[in-house]
Amino acid sequence: MEDLVSDVAGDDLLSKLDGWTWDEWAGAKVARLDPTRVRALQDVVREAIEGTPGNSSEVLTGGAGFVFLPETAGVRLAVAFRGVKPIQRIDRMRSLARGVARMSDEECYYWYAKCRSPSSPNGEKALRVLLTDHVK
Repeated sequence: MEDLVSDVAGDDLLSKLDGWTWDEWAGAKVARLDPTRVRALQDVVREAIEGTPGNSSEVLTGGAGFVFLPETAGVRLAVAFRGVKPIQRIDRMRSLARGVARMSDEECYYWYAKCRSPSSPNGEKALRVLLTDHVK
């Protein structure tokens, strides 16, 4: 795993992944949100982490706990986090969160690919327009 990460992203990223690699897997930080956005996404976060191994109650109350997410839950959260990041109005944040919560797993994977693809730079904007009529 270390050789693959080093070949793809360089040794600098490899040093930052300390503690985030295990048994041929690596964790990656996708987004970081301020408290207002986290509150707007609270229901999506709660639904994604309930029943997962780790300190889910501590994470939900703002503690420094950790959880191991299944891939589908991680993809759903990544879509919600990336979509809500530039939005300023709370009503639009909540609208996006409701839309992501209603998505099927396949839709979440589609939007995750759209938002992360370098060949589709407007994926996040398209997601916001679809779910909130937010054109910024």
